[in-house]
Amino acid sequence: MSETEARAARLTVRFCYFDFTDEDALSCVPEPANQDELNEFPALLDDNERDSGEIVLERGDVAIRIRDSLDAMVSLFCLGAIADLVDRKHVVIRYFESYGYLRLDPEASDQLISGDFVPTVRFPRAELIPALAAAGERYVQFFAYLRGDDPAFASLLANLRDKLAQAQHALARWDGT
Repeated sequence: MSETEARAARLTVRFCYFDFTDEDALSCVPEPANQDELNEFPALLDDNERDSGEIVLERGDVAIRIRDSLDAMVSLFCLGAIADLVDRKHVVIRYFESYGYLRLDPEASDQLISGDFVPTVRFPRAELIPALAAAGERYVQFFAYLRGDDPAFASLLANLRDKLAQAQHALARWDGT
């Protein structure tokens, strides 16, 4: 396998932020890759009060898009589930913006993801767990930039930072399997 093929087969987890100012009902702006892109996001905040978007997981030709409040999904899925995933526990996460659940089940060296509104997929745990935590960390930094000065979001930011610290603690004790 070439280096390019190996990179394409590696699991990526990223978020995108719904742009309700766009005429396309489900226009989703990818997470910022640099400061210029980050500076464009404040214009989207007024129309997206719940910070709705998608958590996108991709590995090769397998992809899953989890649509919900990014604040909730990052808190519960990307960061909050890490300790249980490290401990090989089953995890069930309730969607915030709609009725339904996301389920995570360990299967040998893989993690099965299934539930409402998503296809059933399997990803290697050794790739999924750190990729979720990294996406969660990027979102906390993104959220702090966008909402950090607003007192109305202080407790949510504190909660996200607490979840990040808990996820980092769990990763520090994880053996990578």
